[in-house]
Amino acid sequence: MIQYLENQAIDKKKWDDCINNSSNARIYALSWYLDSLCPQWSALVVDDYEAVFAVIWNKKLGFYYLYQPFFCQQLGLFSKDEFDDKLITHIESSLPSKFKFIDICVNAESKFDKSKFEIISRSNQILSLADTYEAIRSNYNSQTKKNLKNAHKSKLKIIEEKEFAAILNLYKDLLSRKVEEIQDHHYETLSTLLSNANEKKCLRSYAVYDKESELVAGILVMFYQDRATILINPSSKKGKELNAYSLLIHHIIQQNCESNLVLDFEGSDIESIANFNKGFGADTEIYFRIKRNNLPSMVKWFKK
Repeated sequence: MIQYLENQAIDKKKWDDCINNSSNARIYALSWYLDSLCPQWSALVVDDYEAVFAVIWNKKLGFYYLYQPFFCQQLGLFSKDEFDDKLITHIESSLPSKFKFIDICVNAESKFDKSKFEIISRSNQILSLADTYEAIRSNYNSQTKKNLKNAHKSKLKIIEEKEFAAILNLYKDLLSRKVEEIQDHHYETLSTLLSNANEKKCLRSYAVYDKESELVAGILVMFYQDRATILINPSSKKGKELNAYSLLIHHIIQQNCESNLVLDFEGSDIESIANFNKGFGADTEIYFRIKRNNLPSMVKWFKK
């Protein structure tokens, strides 16, 4: 049986137990993470939380719609048992009909029906840290090795910060100039998420300073189970010139090699970024963007 539950009816303990015991567990799907981003989220729950599907919704011009929140790469179906294609079919049919527009990103296991949805493959790069440092480094390409050589010459200093504020401020300063869609309330939401992650002791903040003690780059990484996910990675113009971000990735690899961790670069479909990630030996995994527009024809323009 599949139930659609509003937020107040969701048993968050059982929800998290399902996520924690799913073979494709992601930090994005934990209840505290979802509460941080979108407190009104709802859910489809299979039986007694044997499988779950987060429903992230909003309302505009009188129409309900599903969307993918910022700072949450993918959600989808999570199950304690082996994945059954029939289950995702039941999930599709259990979505309330009031959601006339859908534009979400789901994990590779959530194989929606191509005849009912527009399905777009998205790319994400990941790097296993199981090998020794020497073995992982041997897979760096020539450009990555050149970037690291230049970074070492610049006498950069990496510090694992106790607080994330400086890195968040750098991110906000850089992104506000380029991405109009991310507004002040999104940064407030991100700050709440990071504060909650700090309390859960799953956030690490790495900063790079130049020889004048100026912050030139940073990474905020979420650690959950066997995955270290890079949430944000701001780098100033000077930081890019000094290859500070390459040095940060190299540092994280050095710190965590010979572990069960997978370094999740959280992207990208952009060729230049994907090639940068692959320069460290990263592989590509696929997830899906799912779209459907059942709005009345006169308002289909409201979301495209």
